Amino acid sequence: METDRASMRQGESLASAVAAPMSASDRASWAIAVAASTEAQLNRVMAQQLAAIADTIAEARAHPSVFCGPGSGTGPEAVGFAVTAAVAELATELHVSDGTIRTRAGHAEALLQRMPLLWQRLCSGDTSYQHVRVILDVAVGLPAKRETWAAYDEALAEAATEVTPGVIRVRARRIRERLDAEPLQVRHDRAAVERRIWVEADNDAMAWLGAYLPSAAAFRADARITGAARSLLRMPGETRTLAQAKADVLADLLTGDGTPYAVSTSLGLTLPMLGMLGHDADDASPATLNGMVPVDPDTARRLAANAPSFRRILTDPVSSAVLDLDRTSYRVPADLRRWLQVTRPVCSFPGCQRPAIECEADHIDDWRGGGVTADDNLQPLCKKHHRMKHRTAWRVHNPDAQHASASATTRRRSTRRGGPATERGTPTERGTPTEQGPPVGGFNRVAVRSRWTSPTGRIHDADPPF
Repeated sequence: METDRASMRQGESLASAVAAPMSASDRASWAIAVAASTEAQLNRVMAQQLAAIADTIAEARAHPSVFCGPGSGTGPEAVGFAVTAAVAELATELHVSDGTIRTRAGHAEALLQRMPLLWQRLCSGDTSYQHVRVILDVAVGLPAKRETWAAYDEALAEAATEVTPGVIRVRARRIRERLDAEPLQVRHDRAAVERRIWVEADNDAMAWLGAYLPSAAAFRADARITGAARSLLRMPGETRTLAQAKADVLADLLTGDGTPYAVSTSLGLTLPMLGMLGHDADDASPATLNGMVPVDPDTARRLAANAPSFRRILTDPVSSAVLDLDRTSYRVPADLRRWLQVTRPVCSFPGCQRPAIECEADHIDDWRGGGVTADDNLQPLCKKHHRMKHRTAWRVHNPDAQHASASATTRRRSTRRGGPATERGTPTERGTPTEQGPPVGGFNRVAVRSRWTSPTGRIHDADPPF
C-alpha cells in the first residue's frame, strides 16, 4: 500500500513538473531521475516477491496438508510433494516456469540466510535482482561455511550498487576463486558431470543450439569450426560470411548431411496435403516438427522425401479431418500416443514446456474412476507433474470433453458412471464448437484441454496447442 502511495505521489510530481515551464536540459534531467526512482521501486518490489515466495515454500514445508490434502503426513516424502505443489501454484499464478520459481526461492533462501548485506541493498532498492542473480549464480558450489559466505557478501554487497552486472560478474568470479579452497581440478571434474546440449526454437523456422562443455573442448571445437569455415571462404564463388560458414560447418558436422553417416532422427513432421504435393501451404497452417516448431515448405518437403524416420501425418486441405481414435483398454496404443504428441506437443500442466515425446500419457479422468482411453481423455504429462497430480491436492478435468466427436466414448462414459460427467456449464451456455470460434491447430474437433484446480482453489487452464 505504501508503495502504491509513493507511486501516486511520484506521478503527481511528474505531472506538475511537466506542466511547469522547463528547459530541454531540465526535462531530460527530470526524466532520468524518474527512471532511476522507478528502478529503485522495482528493486524493492522484487525483494517483496522473493520474500513472499520464501514464505510460501516455508508454509508448504511446515504444513504439507495444505498442498497435499488431509492425512498426507509430515514426513520427508509429504514435504517434498507439498513443496512441488506449492511451486507449481506459484508458477501458474505468476505465469512463469517451475524452474523460475525454484530459482527465486533458492535466491531468497541464500540472501536471507547467507548474504544479509546484499539482501539489505535489494530491499532498499539500491541494487537490482539482475545483480543479485549474477552474484548468486557465480557462488554456486561455494563452500557452505558461514565465514566464507560472510566474506563473499561483504566483498560484493557495496559493489553491487555501483557497477553493472557484467562488471560484478568478473569481480564475483575473482573473489570466489580466492575464497574457495577446494582444488580447481576437483571442482572442474564435478562441474563436467553437468555437461549437456540444448535446443531452443526461435522465429522464422530457426533455432538455437547450445552446449555446456569443458572450456578446453569448447575452444578447441570453435577453433576447428573456424578453420574449416575459413577454408570454405577461400573457394571460388563463395559469398557467405564467416559467421554463416561457421554455422553451416557445425550443422554439417553434427547432422552428417550428404554423407553415409547422416543422422537418423525420429521427429513428427506434420505437413498439409497441398504442401506435400508441392504447393506452398497457407502461412496459417505451416508444416511443423513435433507439432510446435514451424518449418518452411521447402525444408518440409525435403524432410518428408528424404528422411524415412520422420512420421508423416497428412491433414486434409479442406476439412482437416482426422481418424477419430478411440480405445477401450487402459494401455495407450502407439498410434494414439503419436496422435497425442502432435495435438498436444508439450506437457499439459500450465507453463510446462517438456516435449510430449518425453512425457507420459495420462488419463485426465482416472481409468480406475471410469475414465476411458480416448484422445479427449488423454494428456501428456511430464513425470514430475504426473506424480504431482496423483500425490497432491492439484486436480484436473477436461471442460471441453462434451464437445468431442467420439460419441461412442461419451456413451460408454455415461454407462460406466451412471450418467454424464459434471461439466462447468451446459452446451448451450458454453456454446458449440462452431460458436466458440475456429478449431485450435486447424483440426475440425475441439482439442483436449486441461483445466487445473490448485490446492488453494485457483483455476488455471493448460496452455493451448501451438
